Amino acid sequence: MSSSTSPSPQGRDEDQGCIFEAYRAIGSVTGAAPCSVHARGNQLYVTTQVGRTWHLYTVAKLQLKLVGPQHHGAISHLANKGDLTFAAVGSTVCVSKRAHLLKVFDEDDEGNSLEDFHGDVLQMLVVGDFLLTLHRQGSLLRWRINAQGRKDRDADHESNQNGRRENGNESVLSLEDSIEFEDDFVPTCMCHPPAYLNKVVIGSEDGRVQLWNVMTRRCIYTFEFPAETTSSGKPDDANSVVCVVASPALDVVAVGFSTKKVILHNLKFDEKVTDFTILLNSKGNLSMSGIQGNESEKQEQAKATQITSVAFSTGTGLPLMAVGTSSGAIVVFDLDKRQLHCMMGSGGGSDVMSHSQRVVSLHFLANKPILMSSSEDNSLKQWLFNDTLDNLPSLLRFREGHSMPPTLVRHYEKNGSSDDSMANGGKLLSCSNLDKTFRVFSTHKDEQSFEMSQRNVARRTKRIKLSNSGELKLSAVVD
Repeated sequence: MSSSTSPSPQGRDEDQGCIFEAYRAIGSVTGAAPCSVHARGNQLYVTTQVGRTWHLYTVAKLQLKLVGPQHHGAISHLANKGDLTFAAVGSTVCVSKRAHLLKVFDEDDEGNSLEDFHGDVLQMLVVGDFLLTLHRQGSLLRWRINAQGRKDRDADHESNQNGRRENGNESVLSLEDSIEFEDDFVPTCMCHPPAYLNKVVIGSEDGRVQLWNVMTRRCIYTFEFPAETTSSGKPDDANSVVCVVASPALDVVAVGFSTKKVILHNLKFDEKVTDFTILLNSKGNLSMSGIQGNESEKQEQAKATQITSVAFSTGTGLPLMAVGTSSGAIVVFDLDKRQLHCMMGSGGGSDVMSHSQRVVSLHFLANKPILMSSSEDNSLKQWLFNDTLDNLPSLLRFREGHSMPPTLVRHYEKNGSSDDSMANGGKLLSCSNLDKTFRVFSTHKDEQSFEMSQRNVARRTKRIKLSNSGELKLSAVVD
């Protein structure tokens, strides 16, 4: 049984005052951790990281439904199952039920510190009734998620019989087993192919990918990917696997490398289906050499962006694969034609046509031509793919805030008053920033927040094909 600690109320630090408690970060939508999309009944929800807490939005309208508790540090990864939210803070695993922090697990079943013996959490994955955590020092921990509904009902029955209720949250998560990798296999990411029972695919820093059975703790197969060659003809050492994503096709996964290449690989036959390489040259234009691996098309002066995430569309529409980059651009490929479909954010990222900063996560809604993306520029967007001449999607709905720290904040009232007191309501905050945006945030309802218009800047930016709308905006507000 793994060791756990009961958190202080709302995850409050010991040296913090007890008069005020942090509730919600106004103007913050998402952060540097990947989003977690999950179903609860017939509704889809997305959980985003905001500093030391998390926000729960509906996928249908991106409405803020729940604000999580404050944790003891910045959250690096998120996972969900039912009413439970799992958050990784460094090497620890924090479990919350709805908006209440239940437990913080910082030791394994032998009493060893997770930080000293396993390292920080690289990724979290929910597979059935298990939570898998991949750690930096070469280990994979398997936690069992216990059924809370039955425990709550049993506790209610016992409280009716004995006149008291016992705590039913002690065993919300229990460590069952751990897998230790070889010293030369340094894990980086993992995924669970849907048709592979109790199996995960794990990528490494040296470019190898292994298929593991988490129940028997056995490595089933190791997939070898040849290293890229540099201009001098020597193998490229920087061939690390940055992401592994299961595709809708059976037995096929996408493996993203630090060499800016995405390979679609068949796990059953250990064969490459196709590959794509993403390059941005010095002018910021896309150069894609892919399906035949024609290296002569690559320019020596090309500057490549880092691949951060991959997502596949499902349903009866076009089979699309979206690739997120560190520059903020999103590259979409047509898998039927095996060619480029469109590039969102030409020139390496755009605050209008994609994102202005690193793309953290991508997710296609099931059986819908809608792509949801989150970025470090503090925005969560949904894109609708229609049949247009340029194949570019349209922005369907979004939630965003300032991409940089605010420089000026004032209370704002619709009658023109700027009184700092709460006598007139104080539900709106006007805020300016060095990103040349002027926004009004609602302290009552997040969906009532908006940005002051600057005469169709987004439309003009698209028309003249600029990557940054800041070139057309007014200068930052100083007073």
